[in-house]
Amino acid sequence: IKDLGIAFGLDIVGLPATEAADATVVAITEFLREIGIPERLKEVGVERDMLEELTAKAMEDGCHLFNPRSCSAGDFRTIYQTAM
Repeated sequence: IKDLGIAFGLDIVGLPATEAADATVVAITEFLREIGIPERLKEVGVERDMLEELTAKAMEDGCHLFNPRSCSAGDFRTIYQTAM
């Protein structure tokens, strides 16, 4: 995540990894807020009863097969629940 912060233009080269990560998350969160990107799925009309269908669609999408980390249906479900 430190590399992401550097690419985002933050001056975090000399910071410990955890501080760099925190600064990166704060900066990106503020940027997304400034440009009007909703923070939660519920803000764009997603309801909890839709999460199973979203999880199934994510598993059907071939893109996740090329993700550097393997993703299970449980992983996707957790991501969606957290994003609610």
